[in-house]
Amino acid sequence: MALKLDQDSILEFLDRYKDQLFIGTLALMLVIGGWSLYQRSALSVDDLIREVTEEPDRAGSGPRSERVSPQEVVDKLVAKRPPDMYTITRNPFGSQEEQLRKRNEVKSAYDRGIELFQAGDYEAAIQQFERVIALDVTETRIPYAVLPSEYKRRAQSEFLKRNFDRVLASAKSDLQEGDRLVSTGKLPEAEAVFLRANKNLTDAITADPEGASVGKENLDALKQMQSQAFNKMIAVQSTVLKSELQQGIQQAQLLLGQNDLIALLKSNFNLVALQQRLNEVDPNQELIKAAERNQVTALSQQIQKRLADSYAELVIQAEKQFAEALVQKDMNKSKEAIAAMRLALQTNPQDPELQTKINNAVIKRAEMVVELADAFIAQQQALLNQGQYDQFDAQGKLRFMDELNALRTIGPSTDATLRNQVVDRLKQIQNLRKPPVLTQDYEIQSVQESGRGIFKIEILDKTVRTGPRKRVLTNIREGANRGDRSTGIYIKKVDTEKGSVILSKSGYSDVEVKLSPSN
Repeated sequence: MALKLDQDSILEFLDRYKDQLFIGTLALMLVIGGWSLYQRSALSVDDLIREVTEEPDRAGSGPRSERVSPQEVVDKLVAKRPPDMYTITRNPFGSQEEQLRKRNEVKSAYDRGIELFQAGDYEAAIQQFERVIALDVTETRIPYAVLPSEYKRRAQSEFLKRNFDRVLASAKSDLQEGDRLVSTGKLPEAEAVFLRANKNLTDAITADPEGASVGKENLDALKQMQSQAFNKMIAVQSTVLKSELQQGIQQAQLLLGQNDLIALLKSNFNLVALQQRLNEVDPNQELIKAAERNQVTALSQQIQKRLADSYAELVIQAEKQFAEALVQKDMNKSKEAIAAMRLALQTNPQDPELQTKINNAVIKRAEMVVELADAFIAQQQALLNQGQYDQFDAQGKLRFMDELNALRTIGPSTDATLRNQVVDRLKQIQNLRKPPVLTQDYEIQSVQESGRGIFKIEILDKTVRTGPRKRVLTNIREGANRGDRSTGIYIKKVDTEKGSVILSKSGYSDVEVKLSPSN
């Protein structure tokens, strides 16, 4: 009876505390297992191999008769997969020195942006923070107290607050100019103007989304105008795309019936570029429908087949055009000819003779580009030396930089001398720079005639880091030797008919400024 009572008590106890007992048992098992894993993890590879190799035979009580040396196993493993294969030979983020240089560059640009912001030069601050963001896209390269993107937004807000009327007037002017360009049939130019207006207005709205700086009424005016700019831009884009599409199709169909294979090749390049633009501008196929896009695709495939079938004739025409381009010093025609030869080679890659022709053509074209670059450098340097900054060919500079960069990367790799010439000319063209406009560092607030041939100029000196920036230049006359000695600013020319003067300073491009009304 006593025994039964004891059993009942035990059962009752187990039933009452079964959950606690289960948890306690589980915890004990985890502790034991964890300790075992810890001990195992503390063993080296050599210890583990030794433990296994010295494990007793299951059939007997002694160690295994055939012993394996742990060191031999390790040596064999190392021989099959040496540790140095895991060594990182190149840091994908650059060397430590390069990373430090980039961090310093970002910090310097960031600090300069803060200086401009605190000085109230919000327009320059916006540009500076855009540069910081371009250098550090993720905004993680240095520890920022305030992110550059946030500083940019604040600068935009302050700029908008101070210059709301100017922003609004500029947008209105762009919309009017865009409408004028549309009425005269200049649709690509109109598209660019509407695009600019839409961007500026969108930036203004983003900078002050609640209207805290400019007020709710002014914010509504910005939104209304931005909607107009956007709708006008879309309408013009649609018209331009449809026109380009129709012209591209008509030209390609016409050339398919002719024997000018180079022109047909160019036409196909245009069609491919048009397809890429359609995907960028109209990804949802709202402006140009799928049927029209499919027509372009089918036409492009037809052209490619025609070019492949006319392999021999394409090579002959390409060689002829290349020879003419060399005589004419025509970079575009020579590039088209080489592209045609390369396309022909794709259809017959086993043609060693054609590959040799292409290689020789690339070298000859590189020599021609170097020669043309020399002439361009001499011409532009002469213009800069003479102070004729308005005649500086900035577009030509970009064109030569593109050409030389392409030759440097995919050009004649076998000719070291020519490759060095390409690199040298690229550096020289990169160093061709028109001086900054005077107003970049000096904001001209007013120019007044204070007497016969005597002028007073009020400026805001942006080069001053600390202290007052506003300066008044007095007793300024026309001529380099009659300017302001402290700033070096002088009046280069007085145009009484236009009511303006041309201000000049060494190291800067001239700026024309309207005369302010006299007090």
